[in-house]
Amino acid sequence: MLQMLRSDALQAPARRLAVVLSAWDKVEEDGGTVTPEQYLASELPLLDQYLRHGVDRWDLRVYGLSAQGGDFERDGATDDADRNERVAEIRALDDASERIRLMMPELSRDLTEPIAWLTE
Repeated sequence: MLQMLRSDALQAPARRLAVVLSAWDKVEEDGGTVTPEQYLASELPLLDQYLRHGVDRWDLRVYGLSAQGGDFERDGATDDADRNERVAEIRALDDASERIRLMMPELSRDLTEPIAWLTE
């Protein structure tokens, strides 16, 4: 699919690519201080290598996205009081959009940022 996006058959082949890694809160829960770029390189090395060093070199941005702010399913667990406290804080937010965490390398709450960057 990525090769087809760069095809000459398209009148304007794609030059930019935004990779969004969802459930980023899971990476953060595992004590991750890793950036989305580092995570892509370590967990999907062949894709990372193709995107960064392939013939078609992309203008690339990698994002980590947590749309809901955490895992709500294990809220009743008693073994992780800090996690339960964080989930309670997230649930108490009046504005659901405040749950959004988009890691770029800096934190943003704007879900449209990848699309805005792609269409610049």
